[in-house]
Amino acid sequence: MNKIFLVFLCLIFIIGCEEKTTNPVVENVVPLKNEVITKFQLLDSNNVSKTIFSKDEKLFIDLLIRNELYNDLTYNFYGPPMMFEIWENDTLYATNFDYIGFEIITETHALKSGKEIKYKWLAPNSSGRYAMNDLIYLTPGTYVAKFNPNTPIFFNEQQVELQPIEFEIIE
Repeated sequence: MNKIFLVFLCLIFIIGCEEKTTNPVVENVVPLKNEVITKFQLLDSNNVSKTIFSKDEKLFIDLLIRNELYNDLTYNFYGPPMMFEIWENDTLYATNFDYIGFEIITETHALKSGKEIKYKWLAPNSSGRYAMNDLIYLTPGTYVAKFNPNTPIFFNEQQVELQPIEFEIIE
């Protein structure tokens, strides 16, 4: 009985002393670029970026902010986190927050290194417009899509600025 106990004790000791090594296979890893990447674009239903849409075609306003820095970023915003606007001439035509109320508070979050924030809006109707059954449609003409500067996002005290996109609706 003592021999069996001694054999098990030695076996446990040998197993416990083994060095565990793992060789993680790292494939398709893209190194960080040490920058914050922003992409503000208009997409069709096939996720193709473009600026000319037919009046019956779906239009998505898409925003991507990716932290490719080697450190985490702190970001602040007040009001809705991402507010998109569609302008026709000098008139605000629609936003992704039409008929939606929200509390205006300042919030602080962290965007981890290698992570991203994505927002996508099926324009021009907000969920509030759907709830109120007050849908609008983009008629043929020229419009401008904007990321609302009244709800700025700051990364480590530097404001993210996105250029407006002029687009056209055709028959």
